[in-house]
Amino acid sequence: MTDPKNIVIKVKYTTPDAAAETPVPNVKMITEWNIKRIAGAISALILLITALFLLLLAGNSEPEVAARNEAAPAPTPSASQRTIQPNPKLSSQEASVTPEKQAAIPASPPRVSTHSKTSVPTGSGGRIRRAALAYRIVDKEPADLIEGNVSIGNGKPMQVYYFTEVRGKTAQILFHEWFRNGRMVLRHPVAVAAERWRTSSQRELGPNDRGNWSVRTIDNYGTVINEIRFTVSTE
Repeated sequence: MTDPKNIVIKVKYTTPDAAAETPVPNVKMITEWNIKRIAGAISALILLITALFLLLLAGNSEPEVAARNEAAPAPTPSASQRTIQPNPKLSSQEASVTPEKQAAIPASPPRVSTHSKTSVPTGSGGRIRRAALAYRIVDKEPADLIEGNVSIGNGKPMQVYYFTEVRGKTAQILFHEWFRNGRMVLRHPVAVAAERWRTSSQRELGPNDRGNWSVRTIDNYGTVINEIRFTVSTE
């Protein structure tokens, strides 16, 4: 038989008393200053104080300036600076016209264009480029033009169209007015919606409409800018 061997296990540990005896190194507290942040805060504070000081200074100086302006009298022009307006010289004809003579002079009547194919300028701008009487309107253009007389045959009424082409009166209201023997029988408003605007109005004429007729265009100021005269007769 073999001899038994004893196994010995040694454990080394530190006791609490030994741990307390272990020296602890000294710990030093180090404080670091952020110089940049401190300088920025000080600069901002200085700027704020300077701004408040300037505002207070400006507020105190404004009443003084206003008081000086009120106290200063307005300068009076010297005799050399004063200009005398000379009386305008009138011609002998103008000087001889008295107020009674001026009232007696009639105002010149406005010119009215009786035929249509020439442009008619107006005082408010724009013009009638074309105007015509016709029996039909085809694609916004006059067809079968009327030269001066509308002949009603067999007692059958006929449609007569007054065509106008307007230039330069955008966003204005014009009127087509129809007259028989000097009496208005129709007033048709025309709203111009473009720089070049073609429009027409119509009137049915029968045997009872014989007489002298005229049709004209006026603007919203009452100015006649085109007029065409014609007659209506029966066969």
